[in-house]
Amino acid sequence: MQKDPTNDDVAERIRIAFERKVKREAAAGRRYTKALLARRMDESPQAVQHWFVEGFVEKLKLPRVARELETSVDWLLGGDQDVESIVITSKRVKAIVEIFQELPEHEQDRIFREIQDAEQRRREKIDTLLAKK
Repeated sequence: MQKDPTNDDVAERIRIAFERKVKREAAAGRRYTKALLARRMDESPQAVQHWFVEGFVEKLKLPRVARELETSVDWLLGGDQDVESIVITSKRVKAIVEIFQELPEHEQDRIFREIQDAEQRRREKIDTLLAKK
């Protein structure tokens, strides 16, 4: 039976997820900061800093934080389903990964940027729809 996460556990996972996001954005030639995270989450920089230090995120905000940091709520709360160690079980996804890995690095970079851009556009549409409510 898994124990409930402490606020320190959550704070540590938020820091790890944030650092991974920073690295992914840097690989795509973009900067990612806590200030940007705060803006995207419609939070004050102080509130976001509180997540990193205290590990307390309001329950209703946690799914959005997880999406923004490109991880899962399960991982943030309990360490399960870490995006860096997911085992691929789908034959279709395995085939895509194998094809992708065989491509030259510049092609991988191009495809990765296109996927990131498409995801960003999708998130912006969702944010726009949520802002209208």
